[in-house]
Amino acid sequence: MFKIYKNMTLRLSIVFVAMLLVFSCDEEGESFSHLGGDPRTITEIITDTPELSSLLQSLQQANLNVTFNEETTFTLFAPVNSAFSGADLSGLTDEELEQLLLYHTVNTTTADFSKNLETGYISTMALGPDDTNLSLFINKETGFNVNGIADGVDNLLDMAATNGVIHAIDGILAPPTIFDHVKGNPSFSMFWEAVEVAGLDVQLSSNGSMTVFAPTNAAFESFMLAVQNDLGYNSFEEIPLDLLTQIIEYHIIDGNNASGSLAGAITTQQGETLNVDGTVIADQSEVNANILIENVQGVNGMVHAVDKVLLPNSAVQVIKTATLNVVDRARDAGYTVFADAVEVAGLTDAFTTNTESITVFIPTNEALQALFATAGITDLSEIDTPEETEALNALLNYHVVSGFISSSVLVNGMLTTLQGEEIEIIAGDPIQIQDKFDTPSVITSTDIAATNGIIHVVDDVLVSDQGIEDYGLNIIAPPIFGFEIYTDAPLINNLTVASDTWAGMDYNVANKGTVKTGSTAIRQTFADGWTGFQLNVEGNEAGAMDITGNSMLKASFYLPEGSTGATVIRVILNDNYATFPTVNLVEGEWVDVELPLSDFGNPTEFWQFAVQIEGDPITLFMDDIGFDETNSYTVYSEGDINTGWSIGGWGNIIDNQTYEFGNLEQVYLGFESIKLDFDGGAWSAFNYQADSSVDISGYTTLKVAVYAEESGQQVRIALNGNFNDTDPYQLFKPLNAGEWNYFEIPLTDIGTPTEFTAFGVQYSGGGVIYIDNVAFN
Repeated sequence: MFKIYKNMTLRLSIVFVAMLLVFSCDEEGESFSHLGGDPRTITEIITDTPELSSLLQSLQQANLNVTFNEETTFTLFAPVNSAFSGADLSGLTDEELEQLLLYHTVNTTTADFSKNLETGYISTMALGPDDTNLSLFINKETGFNVNGIADGVDNLLDMAATNGVIHAIDGILAPPTIFDHVKGNPSFSMFWEAVEVAGLDVQLSSNGSMTVFAPTNAAFESFMLAVQNDLGYNSFEEIPLDLLTQIIEYHIIDGNNASGSLAGAITTQQGETLNVDGTVIADQSEVNANILIENVQGVNGMVHAVDKVLLPNSAVQVIKTATLNVVDRARDAGYTVFADAVEVAGLTDAFTTNTESITVFIPTNEALQALFATAGITDLSEIDTPEETEALNALLNYHVVSGFISSSVLVNGMLTTLQGEEIEIIAGDPIQIQDKFDTPSVITSTDIAATNGIIHVVDDVLVSDQGIEDYGLNIIAPPIFGFEIYTDAPLINNLTVASDTWAGMDYNVANKGTVKTGSTAIRQTFADGWTGFQLNVEGNEAGAMDITGNSMLKASFYLPEGSTGATVIRVILNDNYATFPTVNLVEGEWVDVELPLSDFGNPTEFWQFAVQIEGDPITLFMDDIGFDETNSYTVYSEGDINTGWSIGGWGNIIDNQTYEFGNLEQVYLGFESIKLDFDGGAWSAFNYQADSSVDISGYTTLKVAVYAEESGQQVRIALNGNFNDTDPYQLFKPLNAGEWNYFEIPLTDIGTPTEFTAFGVQYSGGGVIYIDNVAFN
């Protein structure tokens, strides 16, 4: 039984093969030898041809045997009796039978004799979707074949009539579906095979309306060669079914779309889009396809032949995973700064020829460029010294861990990088990574697989302790409190984390990632319900310390972006759960609070600081906790020479080439320092003079940080120009090379000055030192 589609109807005002029209000769005297001396219409020839008696009965049943008088020319592909022997047409309505017979008929200007027919598609009189004419495929490559299912019958071709020509065929032509069209054209044999293997033949034969871009055999041969070379698949059966299905469905779109109506981005049945511009199709690969044959109409849609297998992104990624290493994959994905940096750092072989898989957390181009800019690097070509290359090498290796770690197994915990330091994975949605600097980085894209590992993209550069030093990423100096509870690890004032802290304890008092000032902060992960964090003085209440004279508790709290738990915390002093203030947290921001001690019941002693939440669990960061921030007088922390101040000294130290304010090479805290090059020889002096005398009678300590590159040296620190050995306002300090030496000098050690006019330094060596964070407290 043939599939006939009821939605394809034709209300003809003419009758099918009633062909009274007598063909006349053309002006050049062409004659049809088959007419002889007895010209007949198509109907008459059918009537007089015994091999076509079954066709005549069908024509009569459909009322298509009546001769009409219009001057119309037809080409009829006439099934012989044997074609009807296996077909039961009794169940067809007259309308369905009419469409079946019209599909064998072509309305032409001149009769299509076999010698004039070429391999290709022609339009029949049967109608498909949107009243378009159904297409029929003629194959002259190996004889005379129609739609791949009916061959011409010898001696019954080219039967000329007064109103056309008859070609007898050995099969009945059912109005074709898209799948029939694909199957019937040998040029689509590989596409037909792929459709069958993918199990999509039913879909292409369904009653829906669709458009299919059918790759030619040449297109599939090229595709299979690439698949064999890149993926090792030698046949459609070897390609994973899900992948093959996605590729085939990417060639199918909804609706009956003629080529002229296709434009712009079009969503396929696979779900991804392709872009059509005229006869050019852009898929998700880097090579466009061209429409070769257009508007092949079937009963359930249209076919356009294309010269390339169209690839969705899912297939492109599979191919890239199998062919690109992590560096090439990064470059292909657009992360060119990272890929270029790998080359500059000399890590190409390490990242591409590794025998074990690696997992790489790649920062965006913008993030890496911003980091390099802080170090004064505007182009990677500027990295040209061994020290700079080593720093870049360490920075990149801090983004790599051994093993293939997909996002599904990135759980809470620490991972050791190839650089040697650790990163902390914070599971969630999104997944975050805590490095040793600043707030956590967010993984924005996951699971980009490569031949030798996997890539996850992060929105910021991961910085190690070494990276903080190498790239001058120091943070702001912490405040100075009248009574300090916490500014940086380690804990002071005999404080410890309480052993009886509520359930769900997970803390780190030396967190180096999310910090407000200094180099560390407290990180606490709370559990469900009423849970908290306590810092207790040793001995608890028995070890209480006097805070008389203080009036304010200051603290800073940070709630990470994307937190879904509690947003209000209680701040508790001395286990007093009757009188306490609350603090509202803000996601992704440090919240600085100043809480009057009256909110805590005006305590005069301190022995416990605690934070408590109620609700769903959160992770909270705490920093800069203390009573009454004290005043300080800063001599230097950042930037250029203070307005009105001047430089003095001897040994050529006043030469502009021997000192540099705002240096970025070595920084203790903040972002800049003073670089001093004592090219005048040992014990040359640098003297930084105030514009007027400053009262320092209320301060007790001079703080200064010094970085020396040579070992075995010492520095003389002097106030108010006193560099002589007998002067009271100076002292010597030994220096450790290759690190910052931080001194807190009681003013009693340097003569207890009450006024300040100048800060001076002498160096026992003849090279470079750096000065930072000079202040009185």
